[in-house]
Amino acid sequence: MAIEDYIDVNNGLRRVSGKPRLYAKMLNLFLVGDEFNKFEEAMAEGDLTKASDVAHAIKGMTGNMAFTALFETSASLMVSLKNGERDEETLAKFRDAEVKTKEYAKQLIEKYTT
Repeated sequence: MAIEDYIDVNNGLRRVSGKPRLYAKMLNLFLVGDEFNKFEEAMAEGDLTKASDVAHAIKGMTGNMAFTALFETSASLMVSLKNGERDEETLAKFRDAEVKTKEYAKQLIEKYTT
């Protein structure tokens, strides 16, 4: 899979008026944020309500940044968690999308700041 499967770069850049350095700053904020740690803590505690709330926050953030795969999987995950279900397949897709999106975000930061 390619970057386009995880990040809609053109859309992301449009959201920051075509300013690559600003987009890089936003990407960096995403990387240093602790939402994913909060999510994993909630899952480890078995607190599906809290995990659903964090997945909702992740969904909003990733939607604003044009992270398509992570947005879609966090939306699906949020719904299953809200219904009290721990969908392992969706959880695996979410975690994979997180890893891949972070890898691509790092590449974009390098591209736009060098």
